[in-house]
Amino acid sequence: MDVLIVGASGSIGEELAKIYWAKYSSTADFRLFVTHRKKGFKGLEGAINMFLDYEDEKSVVKCVSLLSEKELRPDIVVFCSGFLHNSLHQPEKRISEVSEDYLSKSFQINAAGP
Repeated sequence: MDVLIVGASGSIGEELAKIYWAKYSSTADFRLFVTHRKKGFKGLEGAINMFLDYEDEKSVVKCVSLLSEKELRPDIVVFCSGFLHNSLHQPEKRISEVSEDYLSKSFQINAAGP
């Protein structure tokens, strides 16, 4: 069984990866693929850890290449990646606070990327 968790450096994705690993890692055909976009994320021991940032085309190409090389045939795919805010973009409280840059970034990471 192949499981792919996109966004495993967030709290929900990381916990799901740990749960799948604890439950299925002793199964002979189990492989856990996890992606993350945090530079300091150490990954999950035993899993196939991949850096993936939808805003960095090289990381997307590298991740897809690795998935192809490993012949990923996912039985389960879980998307836990997402973008709400960062130091430049805070959650808007009024329509006047919505910017084209924020909407574009949010769309790329939350909708187009996955």
